[in-house]
This record gives sequence, structure tokens and C-alpha cells, in this order.
Amino acid sequence: MEGVSLKGNGTWRDAICPFHPDTKPSLRVKIETGAFSCMACGAHGGGVVAFHMRLHKLNFKVAVMALGAWVGGVR
Repeated sequence: MEGVSLKGNGTWRDAICPFHPDTKPSLRVKIETGAFSCMACGAHGGGVVAFHMRLHKLNFKVAVMALGAWVGGVR
């Protein structure tokens, strides 16, 4: 995930949460799916797109386009 350094082993990893002033790792990220949940501020989502949307305050289409995953066609 962009701008997040994951620490630890196992399915869920820890990181400093970019959604609030954080000094201790409170963000948990599931490495298989990209799901994330902050134990301090409550930010959560189901994957990389949700993380990118929240981090950059984007809607779904713009976030997917920014990640290079938009193939167009549907408007």
C-alpha cells in the first residue's frame, strides 16, 4: 500500500496509520486482500482501491484510473 511500511509477520501486518496523527502502529493490513483497519481512528476498507480512495479523497472511478486499472467503456 502506498506510503505505508508494513511490519511483522503473519496474515495481518502493522503500520503507522496515514489517516490520523499516529506515533505507534495502529493500522492493520491483511496482506492477502489489502483489507485495512485502524484500531485508533476507525478507518477501514476492503482493499487497495478503498485505501487509495480514502488516502487521496477520490471517488471510485478516479481512484481506479489513478491505479491504472480502468479499461474504460462503462460510463
